[in-house]
Amino acid sequence: AVRPTVCSGFRPGVRSRQGGTARGTPIYEDLRQKIRASDVVHADETSWRNDGVGHYVWFAGNPNLAFFHIDRHRSAEVAKSIFGEDFDGTLVRDRYAAYNGIGVDWQTCVAHILTKAKEIRGEHALLPQADKDRANRTAAIRAENFIVFPSVDCLKLREC
Repeated sequence: AVRPTVCSGFRPGVRSRQGGTARGTPIYEDLRQKIRASDVVHADETSWRNDGVGHYVWFAGNPNLAFFHIDRHRSAEVAKSIFGEDFDGTLVRDRYAAYNGIGVDWQTCVAHILTKAKEIRGEHALLPQADKDRANRTAAIRAENFIVFPSVDCLKLREC
């Protein structure tokens, strides 16, 4: 059985109070290479404060591997530094533009689709009946643009 591997911490070269960055660099690089070689990787990023300074924590992982990268920036350059120029797997992600062009294919994670569906349902309830009917017809047409991938448990958009 494959054991999950987790690496958390700053990217190599960033000073840490514990002085462990240099010792962790080989593990960090090994995990990044494993992410780049994976068939399917989930990706996300969120804000993070370190000593009062704004950073972003980037996550890349799958059921067997978790990779974290802390950076001052939230850009396509950072995403490419994680996945490399030649990532040929499927990236499961939100629709943040920094991920555009990474991987041979991408999928929207179910959590983001469900959140959007709840927003739409709330807006739909406020419409006059004629507009609701028109919105329902449009939604039925747009639903044809989704393909279900049960093995990955996500939905893939054919067109954005």
